[in-house]
Amino acid sequence: MSSVALHSQRAFEIKSITVDLVSIVLKSTQIEAIASALDKKFNKEDKSFLVASFLLDVSIVNTADKIDLKSILTTLKQHGILIMALCHPDIHFEAIAKVYGLGFCLLRSTNPLTQKITTTAMVVRHPVRTGQQIYAQGRDLIVLNIINAGAEVAADGHIHVYAPLRGRALAGVKGDKTARIFVQSMEAELISIAGIYRTLDQDLPNSMYHQMMQVYLEKDRLMMTVLTL
Repeated sequence: MSSVALHSQRAFEIKSITVDLVSIVLKSTQIEAIASALDKKFNKEDKSFLVASFLLDVSIVNTADKIDLKSILTTLKQHGILIMALCHPDIHFEAIAKVYGLGFCLLRSTNPLTQKITTTAMVVRHPVRTGQQIYAQGRDLIVLNIINAGAEVAADGHIHVYAPLRGRALAGVKGDKTARIFVQSMEAELISIAGIYRTLDQDLPNSMYHQMMQVYLEKDRLMMTVLTL
């Protein structure tokens, strides 16, 4: 085998990695309002909050001609925020994303008439190992064994964990804000519903650690409550 052929075989490798994808959900399309809100929320000189690239959820608009995406992207960039992909329930927005060199993620509509969560859940009986990722597409996920630290489970619907959750759990990953996470023993590194996330590896209150809990959204805020039998 030639040297070129040998090196070409080693030129790259494909690996599965976990990446934090934080979503910015637009509540207004007015540039001045967006810039003002960014000024108030973030210190321009402090970029420590930028732990990952961001997704931009523009489901607030129905048609692309109702949003000045170029100005919005420029405003976000001026505040140190880089957008890697556009998110919307309408597949036609993918063309707009391509114009600006962005990726596209299709959100599932929150209209219950258009949701397609199946009634049959994915059931995982074995331990979820560190580095392993499991995704229940279009349905709920039920895990009957431990989810180790560094592992990740995700579902378009609800997530039920009848064992310790020590890794990451992401429910409603295509935008379902009604999705919930149920955990027998909360020890998670990160939890997320519909792209709204919270890291827990350092700030989980002692009163919640090892407790049976549910996680849900209330007015776009992650809520955690202890379940009692």
